[in-house]
Amino acid sequence: FSPIYLAKQTLDIPVIGNGDIDSPEKAQKRITSPDGKTTLDGLMIGRASIGNPWLLEEIHTSLQATPPKSHKEKPFKQKIPTIKKHLKLALKLHGERVGLLEMRKHLAGYIHGIPNASKYRTEIMKTSSEKEIIEVLKSI
Repeated sequence: FSPIYLAKQTLDIPVIGNGDIDSPEKAQKRITSPDGKTTLDGLMIGRASIGNPWLLEEIHTSLQATPPKSHKEKPFKQKIPTIKKHLKLALKLHGERVGLLEMRKHLAGYIHGIPNASKYRTEIMKTSSEKEIIEVLKSI
């Protein structure tokens, strides 16, 4: 029995689970103790959301559904409008130089797992403008 569920049974404050929650299925397993008697007050999603902000909605939908709903990954082409919006917001907030540097980690996350991802990641790391990043995205 994991210590977090013992803490939840003992404490009168909210107890939030975190760590390696990267799918709705893992969220379903983590929110409730293995014996089904203890439910955490919430979950924190960290690194798994980098490049996959849709994960948060998928987990929320899954936790609300009865019975739990399985999920299917969005095709990369459907992600491009969100990626472009994220890029524009980062550039507006941080300026082009810092915004591009900040976005590299997110862009690497967005392309993780697609065919030839390492090639595209290398291309993205060499970019120095919004236009160049858009060209790389178009080539995928």
